[in-house]
Amino acid sequence: MKLRKKIKGETDVFTDSLNDIIFILLMFFLITSTMANPNVVKVNVPRGTKDTRAKQNIVISIDRDQNFYMGQKLVDPLLLDSLIFEEVNRLKLMIDTPLCRN
Repeated sequence: MKLRKKIKGETDVFTDSLNDIIFILLMFFLITSTMANPNVVKVNVPRGTKDTRAKQNIVISIDRDQNFYMGQKLVDPLLLDSLIFEEVNRLKLMIDTPLCRN
């Protein structure tokens, strides 16, 4: 009985495209290294802070005796609408004042 020898296959590594890959990498690093400027001066740019403006609310209060107060001032109920309108217009004239109605 004759046994056959196993034929070992040859393994090949295809390096045909290796030259192209190395060339592309070389070009990439050459281009990016010329774009990097070592003479750049780092500048500390100031950063903005949060807006610390105080809220300006119009507070209307009514006590037990049906007296109307705008802030701490006693107000005639018939004049309340016009006083609120004047105060809102005064606040609108101020720059960047948000207006909220509840």
